[in-house]
Amino acid sequence: MNKLAPRAAAALALALAVAAGGAAIATATALPLVAAAAPAPATRPAPVATPTTRAKPAPVPVPTTPAEPTPVPTLTTPATEPEPVPVPTTPVAVPAPIAPATRSEAAPTIENCAGAAQPRPTEVTLFCADANDTLTRIDWKHWGKGTATGSAIDVINLCQPSCVAGHDHNYRVHVTVSDLQSTKAGRRYERLTVTFAGKPPKGTSSVEHFKLGAHGPELA
Repeated sequence: MNKLAPRAAAALALALAVAAGGAAIATATALPLVAAAAPAPATRPAPVATPTTRAKPAPVPVPTTPAEPTPVPTLTTPATEPEPVPVPTTPVAVPAPIAPATRSEAAPTIENCAGAAQPRPTEVTLFCADANDTLTRIDWKHWGKGTATGSAIDVINLCQPSCVAGHDHNYRVHVTVSDLQSTKAGRRYERLTVTFAGKPPKGTSSVEHFKLGAHGPELA
């Protein structure tokens, strides 16, 4: 009985070992199958950390005083001044302006038979009633002064046999106007003298004096 007990214990141990080996082989064989059949677990993204408090934007400062405009730069005078332009030493003669003549400074006149004022006339009718005596082509000298003189041709109708049938005759004469007066109508000569250079016509004085009125000459 003592010899059988060790053998039985050895057989039991061997049986247990075989049983344990078979279980291990079965387990090793079953693990790949389970690993192949079971899907791999999905990879989850790492959780994003959420802030516990929301950051507030920094407050914008509000100006307490209105913004002033940007000052405009002022132009400064250059330090160096331009060189002066040389002025010619010889003065340039500038004609003096001619002032318009006033009524008192206007040229004197002689009034003709129609009462029209004529300055420096070249023809003057001496007898306005019939116009048989007329000074023509008068060439004046010193007109505008107190006395003006000139030369002329005196055309006279001698009325022979009558004034209608008569003929004109020419006589060279010297003419003088004087007695310059200032009137409301302007300055005018009021006396005229005719002096024949040669022999005067029959019945005519060598020197004749006329008063210059508002309606032409009249014998003085």
